[in-house]
Amino acid sequence: MNKEKCIVCNSGKIMPIIKIAGMPTFCNVLLSSKEQALNVVKGDLDMFFCMNCGHVFNNAFDYSILSYSEDYDNTLHYSPKFQAFAEKLVDHLIETYNLKGKNIIDIGCGKGDFLNLICKLGENHGIGFDASYQKERSEENPNVRFVKDFFNDKYADLPVDLVSCRHVLEHIEDPKEFLLGIIKAVGKNNPIFYIEVPNALYTIKDMGIWDLIYEHVSYFTKESIQYLFNSCGLKILDISEDFGGQYLLVEAAIGKAKENKADTEQLRLLIDKFSSDYVKKKDYWKKFIEDNEGKRIVVWGAGSKGVTFLNILEDKKAIEYIVDLNPHKCGKYVPGAGTKVIAPEFLKEYKPDIVILMNALYEEEVRKKLTSLGLESEIVLG
Repeated sequence: MNKEKCIVCNSGKIMPIIKIAGMPTFCNVLLSSKEQALNVVKGDLDMFFCMNCGHVFNNAFDYSILSYSEDYDNTLHYSPKFQAFAEKLVDHLIETYNLKGKNIIDIGCGKGDFLNLICKLGENHGIGFDASYQKERSEENPNVRFVKDFFNDKYADLPVDLVSCRHVLEHIEDPKEFLLGIIKAVGKNNPIFYIEVPNALYTIKDMGIWDLIYEHVSYFTKESIQYLFNSCGLKILDISEDFGGQYLLVEAAIGKAKENKADTEQLRLLIDKFSSDYVKKKDYWKKFIEDNEGKRIVVWGAGSKGVTFLNILEDKKAIEYIVDLNPHKCGKYVPGAGTKVIAPEFLKEYKPDIVILMNALYEEEVRKKLTSLGLESEIVLG
């Protein structure tokens, strides 16, 4: 990409943050063999911060080396913790916007879990769009259909009361053009927009460095996503952090936007120390692995956090397995690192000494699972 201006506000007031070389282009596409996993396409991260709108983005991003297909799988609904979050979110949207018997469009619907849930609980009609959709992975619902395509203006005649777009915007090279395209297609319906993205503040302030992945060109702060929505003519109805501060949840409608002025000074102060803190955290984990040589260590969570962690460690022999609840990931291999994904039940035989948990929000359910397997492994938060 190598842009000289911010991809959200077009300001030239951008500053470099950190460079991370040779990361797998996909974290959420696991491979069928270790050899395939070790030889995946890789790309670089060249992270920049915009001092005008507060946006963080990868200036080395190249969309041409990405290709989304059925192999792409970022499903989290196998976790009871995540299911509870999704149900609470859906209840809120249904009650707040009277989404009962209404029409829902879900752009980037994945395997359809969220759309099926909001249509089931609100007796709504839904259409989901995603190139990675798999029919066999979705529950049957006569009021829901899926289109294996990217949403575009040829679907402009569809009736819609709510447009949801969850964990998609951060993948888009030109987020303003993307949003304006959606608004142009559905604007005559005057729908509610629900957009959900990873929260860059969690990555920067809470050192959630394992969330830095090639798939994401953008890392939205509250400031930058407000700027984006305002510039697109979307009036924000509510914006909040949820899921342990890891997600930004935005509800909006077409309307007169606020003046675009972002106070980014506090963000800049955090950015100033991020690079050194990143190196410290990376070095800490490399030493942790070295200090525990000879012990059986597994990572829990074969999503983007776990995949990034294993690739940053660079030691492909230290950790043999990574655990995941998603049965469709088990038996596959982590891109770049080549680590094998296993189901929790395998641990009963393997008996790990240490479990590195990549997301602290899942600690209670992971601890219960280990106990049910008769294990007393030490849980260490990644």
